[in-house]
Amino acid sequence: MKIVLKPKKSSNYIATICIGKKYENDWKKFTLPSWIEYCKKNDIGIVYFNKELISKNDPYWKKPVWHQLLIGTEIKKKNIKNIKNICYVDTDVFINPWSPNIFRDYKNNKIAAVSSIKNLPFNLDEVRKKVVFFRKKFIDDRYPLDSSILCDLKQVYSYCNLKPQKDLISTGIYVYNLRNHSELLKKWFYLYDKNIKSVTSGGIQTHFSYHLMESGKVQWLNYKFQAHWIYEMSHHYPFLYKTRENKLVIECLLASLMNNYFLHCAGSWNEGRMWKNILFQKKNIIFFENLDKYLRKKVTGKFRGYISQN
Repeated sequence: MKIVLKPKKSSNYIATICIGKKYENDWKKFTLPSWIEYCKKNDIGIVYFNKELISKNDPYWKKPVWHQLLIGTEIKKKNIKNIKNICYVDTDVFINPWSPNIFRDYKNNKIAAVSSIKNLPFNLDEVRKKVVFFRKKFIDDRYPLDSSILCDLKQVYSYCNLKPQKDLISTGIYVYNLRNHSELLKKWFYLYDKNIKSVTSGGIQTHFSYHLMESGKVQWLNYKFQAHWIYEMSHHYPFLYKTRENKLVIECLLASLMNNYFLHCAGSWNEGRMWKNILFQKKNIIFFENLDKYLRKKVTGKFRGYISQN
């Protein structure tokens, strides 16, 4: 366990898993700078794990994404007294530094998370179909127009031999209390061995969603706390499927962050790889800071006369 940033007064930390030197370096280069800006503004710590939390020889070993469920108990082993609440964040997430504090309205008897199905700012079926259509049209014509990306909740849970639930959690970001939930998350980890069947080839989303929904402990967060870049891109910036020009990609990522708090660039296709861009250079930090100041400024709407464009 490595601590990047310690809070001055709070007991809230962002935590992540980044295993492998290249992956760790990419995280530090591309997304961590936005986390540091955000955490300094909101007095939040940052901690990460760069080694697997269970041996590959263990029958319960699973892909590193599952190891996030063991973070709480690992931190408790260190007996660090000033850590009470954890916000787990995937490494491929950008944070708008001027976003609200994700811990501000958190209830520590709940696990706060974002739905990947409900309360989205666009029609889910339509935006998924756009992803499929654009991938086939502009990336690989072998991509099927009808596949599991379009399946419904019943299909998702049934595929994993789980009782269907009424929602699906976005597992890239969620908040929990160290004392109340560490052992519960660890318990969920050890319910499955390395032969677990999942929709996304060893992924955690369906099983995590099932247990959290069944527990009744979920506190719903605004979509803006985990905006899905794959949806944002297909809905607002479909032209990016035709080009991989980095300058344009960066401008679109920044534009999406202006309207959201946390932006998750998940997945192994082109959309998911776009997190490997440097967004917050000095000029962009100044721009976001000035925008935030203006949005908070009280205005009068006073008439200034006719202003023409040169």
